[in-house]
Amino acid sequence: MLGGARRADDNGPARLGHLHGQMADAADRRVHQHPLARAELRRVHLSVRTFSRRLREETGTTPGQWLNQQRVDHARRLLETTDLTVDRVAAASGFGTAVSLRQHLAATLGVSPTAYRQTFRARERPDALPDSGPAAGALTPR
Repeated sequence: MLGGARRADDNGPARLGHLHGQMADAADRRVHQHPLARAELRRVHLSVRTFSRRLREETGTTPGQWLNQQRVDHARRLLETTDLTVDRVAAASGFGTAVSLRQHLAATLGVSPTAYRQTFRARERPDALPDSGPAAGALTPR
């Protein structure tokens, strides 16, 4: 190697595990932003392409897909545990708009945010009657 430069592949799995953990930690703290900056990849000597390839190998998804799933999961938690409006849930989850949240939740779960919240809360109350609408049983990803 020239000048002590390291190949991006050196110690790859350890660095990927570290970065994946950082992504998860960052997503929990600030899911509304991109959790991993290019500067972080440079710091650990990984190119965006190498990181993307390794993340796909480890998780089966691209960084964008992974981030969207983190955002959907965060939105689900907020819908389950708060009375925030759909607009506020969308903003807090990183989707920006209620329209974007609705599109992602519909693509992932097949229901709207309001239907998800109603279904989840109905299941939490033992005295609630079962819902026979389109959101019934829609709590698992497609």
